[in-house]
Amino acid sequence: MNEEFVGKVKLDLSFYPGSDLYCDGDSEDRLLEAVSALSGDALVSYMEENPEWEIFYHLSHLRENIVEWLPSDKAAKVLEVGSGCGAISGALVRKYGSVTCVELSKKRSLINANRHKDADNMEIKVGNFEDIEPSLPCDYDVVFLIGVLEYSGLYIHNDHPYSEMLKVIKKHLKPEGHIVIAIENRLGLKYFAGCAEDHNGRFFDGIEGYRKGGAARTFSKPVLEKILDEAGINERRFFYPYPDYKFMKTLFSEARLPKAGELRTNVPNPDRDRLTLFNEERAAMSLNDDGLYPLFADSFLIVTGTDDTLPDYVRFSADRREDARISTEICRKDEKTIVRKRALSEKSDAHINRMMEVQDELAESLAPGFELLKGSKTEASGRAAVAFEYLDTETLEDKLDEKIDADDRTGFLSLVSEAFDRFGRIKSSPADADPAFSNIFIKDEKWIITDHEWISEKASGRDLFVRALYCYLLEDEGRRGEFCKAAFEKIGITYEDTAHIRKSEAAFQKDVTGGHLSFGEICERIGRKSFGTERLNEGSSAKELVQIYTDKGRGFNEEDSFTLLPTEKDGKYLIEIKDIRGAFRFDPGFLPCMIKICSLKCGKKEYSDPVQISKLFKNKNNAVACLSGVFIFDTEDPNITMESEGDVSISFERTFITAETAGALASGSRRRLF
Repeated sequence: MNEEFVGKVKLDLSFYPGSDLYCDGDSEDRLLEAVSALSGDALVSYMEENPEWEIFYHLSHLRENIVEWLPSDKAAKVLEVGSGCGAISGALVRKYGSVTCVELSKKRSLINANRHKDADNMEIKVGNFEDIEPSLPCDYDVVFLIGVLEYSGLYIHNDHPYSEMLKVIKKHLKPEGHIVIAIENRLGLKYFAGCAEDHNGRFFDGIEGYRKGGAARTFSKPVLEKILDEAGINERRFFYPYPDYKFMKTLFSEARLPKAGELRTNVPNPDRDRLTLFNEERAAMSLNDDGLYPLFADSFLIVTGTDDTLPDYVRFSADRREDARISTEICRKDEKTIVRKRALSEKSDAHINRMMEVQDELAESLAPGFELLKGSKTEASGRAAVAFEYLDTETLEDKLDEKIDADDRTGFLSLVSEAFDRFGRIKSSPADADPAFSNIFIKDEKWIITDHEWISEKASGRDLFVRALYCYLLEDEGRRGEFCKAAFEKIGITYEDTAHIRKSEAAFQKDVTGGHLSFGEICERIGRKSFGTERLNEGSSAKELVQIYTDKGRGFNEEDSFTLLPTEKDGKYLIEIKDIRGAFRFDPGFLPCMIKICSLKCGKKEYSDPVQISKLFKNKNNAVACLSGVFIFDTEDPNITMESEGDVSISFERTFITAETAGALASGSRRRLF
């Protein structure tokens, strides 16, 4: 038989060579076992409990964002080339009438089929695309090449494999059909800033022109445009997924390029360690000011053909519990620009509809300090949606940032005072529970609140303002810190109050995510590191560094971390950090090691007794053994969680060991051999 069925999904094996020519190792065996036995929340829990790059990469629902924003069409017939383990196939079968997948690996095809076994509109053709292609029909509405074009040189054997691949794909489209291409930018800013090339893991390799060769090759925007021209594809539109197309959170276009504050999620790099050689956000905005952002965006998404229904901008809020997942889109409709908020699933329809149900009552509670931007009910891709007028004016965040940039502390505090006064006039029920400064537009004397998707039945205006100011601070502490500290003091907020704010923010974020791990938290658990320029110091190496994670209400994540080079004297290491408030995590190295904490000061609390230190952190570390102040770690991500309300000083001894030695010591400890 040349076909198999997994549930309702057919695997066509007519072109399968009989064995898989590539594999990602035993992670694929574990993936197949997991998707065969689990689904829904159980599969999400499996992913969170097994924090590995390969598991996260293949199973995360965030991978679907790259195609989810496209209009649905239940009459459409689509082709997905290189479907892999089905990261986007599920979105396609929900959006379109029929989906044909082509995948070289049978094991990956089985993973895909098991994940979507209830899909009766999906077929997977297993084998080499070059062998399968002649048998494919020529009436597809859309063909998807997500992370595929860069490999064309492996199976198209002529001098122009990339344009030839597109010519071949074009043959299988209807005249009005589309090709959707996602690919990294060879000159993406992140590669200059210290990320390794995605396909071969070498630093600066793409920038230097792939001098060592390799299986995959990505391109700059001008070269991609030339490839499209050679393929006879003259109608196309470039989009810019951020932070990249794999885990896209925001989609920009030529019509709507990034604005201040929208490029802050690019530090996490879950696939491998990276350097952080400069501030990518500031560099990107500087390039954007000069009209160069499209040339240095980290990824490209290209849609060929013409389609006036495509939005200019999309921001996904998909890293949430399922009943609150939405997208925010800037679209053109009837020659007007609108902002549309759209549910991403049937379960989140109610979340969108709630915005309409409460807006009249909410508008009344906000007056007289604010006006509410009201929306009108609409529909998009079969999901609940609300449309709002697009406001092209400055926000409260913009105006506060202008005061900081001008070093105008008096003006900053005056604007904060006015905002605090306006918030104080808000009635307690109902209230916009998440009134971010970036969502408050100032037009003449009017202060207009937008984006009222989170509603509190009882919240004081003062508490809402304090949370908004705290979130404003979190988004750019280095630049806003001193000004916000003065603002807190002006309105009478103490350090004790900020501790309460942190806890409230953490509780709010956990409610938003439904207790599941966020993208940043999973990245942190995977354990990849971001090293600053201190890694390049002469005479130092990565293993000599320590890393500190601070919890500012968002859990431990790379964005809220920094590395330090400890000072050494008489065989002991010392780190000193000014003013840490709340929980923080001390990572003493990046290899298996033994450490002894000799003394510890966290705010007003001091410890020097090894036994006391062991008891204090008994359940707050990932050591395999703890003996009289000595912690034994058999991991490359050793860590101990602590708390402080002030300055921190840690004196410690550290010895790096092999994983085998760490395991033997841990085993000996458990058996009480010493």
